[in-house]
Amino acid sequence: MATKRLQVHRLIYILLLTLLAGSAVTSKFMMNLAWTLLFANWVVEWDMKRKFADFPRNGLLHFAILLFLLPLVGLIWCDNLTSGLGVVRQSLPLIAIPLVVLTSQPLTKNQWRIVAVGYIGTLTVVTVIGIIRWLTLPDLPYRKIVPYISHIRFSLNLVLAICIMFGAVLTQATRPHSGWRATAKTALCVLLTIWFLFFLVLIQSYTGLIILLATAIVAMLFGQKKIANRRLRLGLICTLLVATAALTATCACYVHEYYSPRLAHVDTSPTTLGGRPYTFANDGLLECGRMVNDYVCEEELRSQWQRVSRMPYDTVTPVGYPVGSALVRYLNAMGVTKDSAGVMCLRRDDIEAIEHGIANPIYRQKASLRHMVYVMLFEYENYRCFRNVRGFTMLQRIELWKAAWSVACDNWVHGVGTGDLLVSLDAKLQAHSSPLAGSKMYPHNQYLTLLASYGFIAFALLCAGAVWAFVRNRLWRNTLWMACITIVLVSCLTEDTIATGAGAIFSALFTSLTSKIAETNA
Repeated sequence: MATKRLQVHRLIYILLLTLLAGSAVTSKFMMNLAWTLLFANWVVEWDMKRKFADFPRNGLLHFAILLFLLPLVGLIWCDNLTSGLGVVRQSLPLIAIPLVVLTSQPLTKNQWRIVAVGYIGTLTVVTVIGIIRWLTLPDLPYRKIVPYISHIRFSLNLVLAICIMFGAVLTQATRPHSGWRATAKTALCVLLTIWFLFFLVLIQSYTGLIILLATAIVAMLFGQKKIANRRLRLGLICTLLVATAALTATCACYVHEYYSPRLAHVDTSPTTLGGRPYTFANDGLLECGRMVNDYVCEEELRSQWQRVSRMPYDTVTPVGYPVGSALVRYLNAMGVTKDSAGVMCLRRDDIEAIEHGIANPIYRQKASLRHMVYVMLFEYENYRCFRNVRGFTMLQRIELWKAAWSVACDNWVHGVGTGDLLVSLDAKLQAHSSPLAGSKMYPHNQYLTLLASYGFIAFALLCAGAVWAFVRNRLWRNTLWMACITIVLVSCLTEDTIATGAGAIFSALFTSLTSKIAETNA
């Protein structure tokens, strides 16, 4: 009877793990319900003596407990208790999920396959929904292509799914004999990997692509010795090196292309060109090798635009960019004069693009690495010329990092406490007259968040706990876990990964789950 009861709880455990993995990218409500039911099932199952028999040697669980204790202790010296309790509540999955997974029996090969298939299947459905939205909804920002979760958090899941499928393909490739079913599964994994890579570019996830590259390098460093076939191992290493070199070279070419002039220098008087009144901003803003705001004949642009478009020149486009500004940048990128003659060079599709706020012909290439590089360079140019960071994700992060580091240095012993970081960060931004003052944004760097909230001593203790867990459980032997922890650690450089519900559950679930999976299951 007792055995049957445990089997029922085990079945519920597998189903809830699958539900949690899938709902982490689809529904906040189901995500919270799933981990709560998972913990409740663990409590009702009981059998605590068996579950905690290995507790002294379970370094990863020790680290999870330490990570959860930090916000609890930080409540002692915080001023905003309500906000502090909110942080503690947000941190509950960080202890509940590892407690359940790390004290339960490891998943068998078939049980892991159920969870993995449910997880990857859900991701596939969400990407299809995203593509449909992208094709059918006009002016849809890339951040909104995925409807249920932050596009950055979603990219982390895509990278992990790619790692899981690559591991499955690699395992299959090392087997001497494979039937048609195994071949079909391998082909499906390869196709889904290509699909997920395309989607990463579509949602312009710089973070996801960088993490994918870092994960591939780490997985190869720690997992290559497990590949018995020397030719396969050498082929994978060469492929990774070539892919890294090709990506670097491509980005370098796009940078060179961005700063290469499209027209030869025109010798003009400072105020007129061909008898027309021109303006010269002399602000140094570069795009496509030309000064964006120089040689602009506003009078002719306004007049000629009204002849080719029904949208007024001063209208703000659906993406929040003025038509006039988009027109000037578009003509500048085309390499034509910014006057009536330049407007006459526009085709109908160019005019429609400008009406939708697209300020560069390159931006019409949605799923394009060139598009991503050009956007990043234009952000940099705006910061270089105007110190403008609003609306520019990477530059906003740099501004927030500076302020967060300053807060951490001012409170290096014990930090500002749980729940007081936003107030302290905003005060620092106001003191520096930052354009982000009043934005109520987190640092977008989990390490700086921990340093500013709890101080350098607590952060050092946390790092020591992480090293203890890594060494105690010999986690470097598990390639899939190494890939998973790389995703989490690198994402923490540009995001407050574990400070969000989806990020905390992703980190807690998959770092715990993959640590319990044998290499043969991966």
